Amino acid sequence: MKVLSKKIVPSLVLFLVLLTNNVSAQELSPELLLGAVGVVSGNFGVVDGTRSGAVSDFSDTSVLFGARQKLFGSYRGQLIVGFQFPDAESDLGQVFYHHVFVSLANQRNVIQIGRSRLDSNLMEFPTLRDDDALAYTDTQSPFSDGVNSEDTQFGNLIMVGRYLTPRIRFDLHGEYYSETLLEEESFELNTVGFTLGYRVPDSQRWNRHRINELVLGVEAFFLPENKAASFEEETLVNVKFGLGVNLRPDPVHFWRLTHQTIYSKGVGNSDALTSYVELSRAKSVATFTSIEYVKRTNEWPSIHSAVGFGYRIFPDADGTANQFLILANIFKRVGANFDIGIQGVHERSYGDLRSVYPGESFRLNLALVYRVDQVFNRQFDTRESILNLEHGYIY
Repeated sequence: MKVLSKKIVPSLVLFLVLLTNNVSAQELSPELLLGAVGVVSGNFGVVDGTRSGAVSDFSDTSVLFGARQKLFGSYRGQLIVGFQFPDAESDLGQVFYHHVFVSLANQRNVIQIGRSRLDSNLMEFPTLRDDDALAYTDTQSPFSDGVNSEDTQFGNLIMVGRYLTPRIRFDLHGEYYSETLLEEESFELNTVGFTLGYRVPDSQRWNRHRINELVLGVEAFFLPENKAASFEEETLVNVKFGLGVNLRPDPVHFWRLTHQTIYSKGVGNSDALTSYVELSRAKSVATFTSIEYVKRTNEWPSIHSAVGFGYRIFPDADGTANQFLILANIFKRVGANFDIGIQGVHERSYGDLRSVYPGESFRLNLALVYRVDQVFNRQFDTRESILNLEHGYIY
């Protein structure tokens, strides 16, 4: 009996210790986040009279993992790691890590360091993929050769933001746009800027006013290629303005207008535009405007439709150098977070732009989209979900 007691008591003590540690571990375990967007489409198109297409296009499909923890004090710490499948014609390989960052945040302040979405645009437009109208919706990277659309969208950054009010936020950021024009990338700071914006959180979709978003952004790209040039001459400044208006903030039949204008002051001589680099560094004005309609049934977005128009002009170029794009789509929700839809895009380019872009093109996408947004061990309220890091065309 004594022998049995000697065996049981230590075992019981060990069990209680492990149980206590397990409870402590649960109390200290982080909140876990999972987000995924699957975008698959069949593409059909005509480019300058030649047919083109893809049987299955799964580019921009992405997966995000996150962990969030309460820190000592008022801040929360967060880690996000995400990857996506880039365009087939890019040279980024099969998988591209577009989000790898750590952030600290409390009620008023946000600090983010790592790799994430760059501040090349201000507004989210209702397109199937986030690069469907990239030339009109994003500042074009002057450090890129134009092969990869991701060069304009993702890069290394450090950002400090402050909520002046619950809806007004001011951000200062320093960024590194990929320098694919160089044989070796330096990964040094090559862009700085700020953003000041009024935005209604998506969590308040049932309490919307006429103005949904009003944002101003400024970016300065440093191009130290001409050693004899002054600081002003080697700095490319872009000014962006974004506006979102709820034309009809009805909970069932919702209409919204979204607009953005990007002005680039240009650097150097922009008379001839024969390459992507010259286009990205020339004086230009790019605008994109969309009108979208969402029908909600039992608070679910059952139908989403949008029409968008983009226009870009280069006023200092020889002759007429401009282009326009017309986009239309409609999506039907056929299940929880599962949508089926169709999108058509028509684009025309004039003047020198024909040496970089097709003169005329039309493409049609038949698409299936599935989204996943899960939180495990929920601990916090939040302004936005992990999927806000991804392009979202539908509510």
